[in-house]
Amino acid sequence: MRVAASSARAPPRLLTPVPSRCASAWWSRSARFGTDEIRNAVHVSATSASAAREADFLTSVERTVPAEHRHCSAVVIRPHAVRERAAGKVVQRFLDDGLEVSAVRSVAMEGRDIESYLEAYRGEAEHLPSCSGERPPAASTAPVPLATPDRAGVIPEHGRWMTELSSGTSIVLEIRGDDAVRRVREICGPYCPEIARHLRPSSLRAVFGKDRVCNAVMCTDVPADGPLESKYLLRVVDA
Repeated sequence: MRVAASSARAPPRLLTPVPSRCASAWWSRSARFGTDEIRNAVHVSATSASAAREADFLTSVERTVPAEHRHCSAVVIRPHAVRERAAGKVVQRFLDDGLEVSAVRSVAMEGRDIESYLEAYRGEAEHLPSCSGERPPAASTAPVPLATPDRAGVIPEHGRWMTELSSGTSIVLEIRGDDAVRRVREICGPYCPEIARHLRPSSLRAVFGKDRVCNAVMCTDVPADGPLESKYLLRVVDA
């Protein structure tokens, strides 16, 4: 979360820059989630001067996101999900499944960045079931549709995806763990939220997705692409 340096003049009510045992306000994040002076959940700059120093340190161009770029899946929490305050629940879902969130970055992607990221999905052909006008398949033992089509196919909503991804801040995650790409795709659920709500009702797209464009999250398709997408989204794309 990026907070303007000027905000330090009046620290947010929910953040208390004191040890959790001294946080008298029960609603403060330090009181609710902190355990001691070291593990006190959050840090907030105490003054405008310290905020400026800390912001410079944390956002310096010389510093890079400490990602692993191996055995990983790259996840993009879409702008609409960020605006709807679903990001925390998305992150928690991966943690609850035993996966590691090894890097996090907020980014406002623009034209060229999005074009490069979506290049594999560009085209006209239809390769996925519609979210409307077609009855979702009944639950069965057949394989559940994965989060995105295979690389032989393309996404017909390419243009609308570009518009949605450029509409605000996205949050990029690097997710690591055994068989991370497959597990992340299963957690994300089928590409179409309506299908997801029938086949995987607890999946991220079923819970937070609206349609085939605003479907909450994007994730790596195949294991070989995990490190490449992680490096691109966490190190190459402009903040």
